[in-house]
Amino acid sequence: MKKVLIHAYTHFNFGDDLFIQILCERYPQTSFYLYAPKAYKRTFSGLRNLTIIPNDTYPAKAVNTIGSRFIKTAQPLLHLAKKCDAVVQIGGSLFMETKHWHAEWQKTADIRKASMAFFLLGSNFGPFQQKLFYQKYKQLFATYTDICFRETYSYHLFATLENVRAAPDIVFSLPVPEQSAGQAQPINARPKLVISVIKPSIRPHLAAFDDIYYEKMREIAIYFIHAGFAVTFAAFCSYEGDELAMQSITSGIPETYMSDISTYVHQSNPAETIRLLNQASIIIASRFHAMIVGWVLEKPVFPIIYSKKMTNVMDDIGFTGSSVDFEQLQALEPTTILKQMTDGAPDIGKQRQQAQNHFAMLDAFLQEE
Repeated sequence: MKKVLIHAYTHFNFGDDLFIQILCERYPQTSFYLYAPKAYKRTFSGLRNLTIIPNDTYPAKAVNTIGSRFIKTAQPLLHLAKKCDAVVQIGGSLFMETKHWHAEWQKTADIRKASMAFFLLGSNFGPFQQKLFYQKYKQLFATYTDICFRETYSYHLFATLENVRAAPDIVFSLPVPEQSAGQAQPINARPKLVISVIKPSIRPHLAAFDDIYYEKMREIAIYFIHAGFAVTFAAFCSYEGDELAMQSITSGIPETYMSDISTYVHQSNPAETIRLLNQASIIIASRFHAMIVGWVLEKPVFPIIYSKKMTNVMDDIGFTGSSVDFEQLQALEPTTILKQMTDGAPDIGKQRQQAQNHFAMLDAFLQEE
């Protein structure tokens, strides 16, 4: 049985949690290790082939601090990488140019050096501005065993590297729940609007949009309540401010509407979050994977675009429905969203099949004796 270290974003973000789940479920005969908060033991309690190495105990924090300052080989991730047959770096927006990007680059480069084989699956690249950022990662990517990006834009940035491929987002391959997609509600049930929310100002390019966004979400919720819907606001990553945004939105809604509104926070149960989305009659997706999972469940989805990664994927699948970016958000009419129910969900049959290609090289590696 081969051993694989998962190098992922471990802040209880719905999309990244799905990546980890899909990876481990695909290879039940492989032993996976994840360096993550101990609460992840509850999140993935059903995955018997996944071992959580807690990174939030006092000894772990002390070792991390000492290792990062003095002895790099003391870092637990490097020890794990050396003991495993491979490292799989899996996630979505893993390569954004931030103020401290070089430290993250160095961390990943160190793990790569310590590993025997290194796979990058499911990511996009950017946004970035500095040519140096791109060049440093291109040099590092050239040493990887295999890279499969989730969009053609990122692929073309590195297409000259022979180890680089592209396939639709890994979550397109998510198994549909046993209850048939698009029919999760009883026939006579009240229609439900699910709104995945974000805190815009967490992202520097949206720093001025909190108030505009919160007010528009209130307006949309009230409109849909008058149209006969129940409304659920959903926070898919509290670490990135989603829950705070949800609280700001609901605190400004008149009390007379609150009996028609519920809230949901993704914490430790990806299956529960999928069930929430599967109960929706329509989804407003401020989160990338609210959009993807909504399509997988054959739901009408109205994307609110906070990043080019959303438009890149929409372009890749030929999405023809309505959407809005933050520059046009203030002018958005709720009737435009309601019309999306008539248009329905896009056909993603091809993407569901092609998303399996992310694992083509890892399949071959793990099947080797």
